[in-house]
Amino acid sequence: PEIEPLPVAPQVWTYAWEDTEKGDYDLNDCVIRVSENQEDPSLLDVTLLALGAHYDLKVYFAANNEDVFGGELHSLLGVQQGTMINTSKKDVDPITVTRQKPAGFDFQTNAFKLEVKLHADDAPVNGLTSYEVTLPTKGQDPHAIAIPENWAWPTERTSIIAAYPRFRDRAQDVTNTEAQDWYMYPA
Repeated sequence: PEIEPLPVAPQVWTYAWEDTEKGDYDLNDCVIRVSENQEDPSLLDVTLLALGAHYDLKVYFAANNEDVFGGELHSLLGVQQGTMINTSKKDVDPITVTRQKPAGFDFQTNAFKLEVKLHADDAPVNGLTSYEVTLPTKGQDPHAIAIPENWAWPTERTSIIAAYPRFRDRAQDVTNTEAQDWYMYPA
């Protein structure tokens, strides 16, 4: 008899960013979960999970610069800009939007970027009032990471290395196959 194939489970990824100004390296300044839509794999369900940055934040698709959530992230959660959300305890329920997967989208290399807009009373950074944080390329500090599953991010002011000691090995050498699964070993 013919056997019906099992449905393919949609991919699920977690993305986490660190703003480059504060440097506590907890990688929870913005955390989103992204999965292919159950009914239509050309769509993505994007969930805003946590915000640990004091700055104004927006998430964009890297492939086409489209604003994923349609506005500043704190305001979308109904809190004042700069409020810490879900970094030490669950403060606010996450929000999910469904978006068309852009042409050229790739979960691992060309997914999302975070725009950090400094407040008017902050000194410009290298003359800029905003900057983008993207997934690192070879030789760059990892201020953004992509994890190929659901992931428990560090609490506020807990360094990623303290929370996930094997992260250091992975960050120092992305070809280190023994450290590829660093996210599965929390301290």
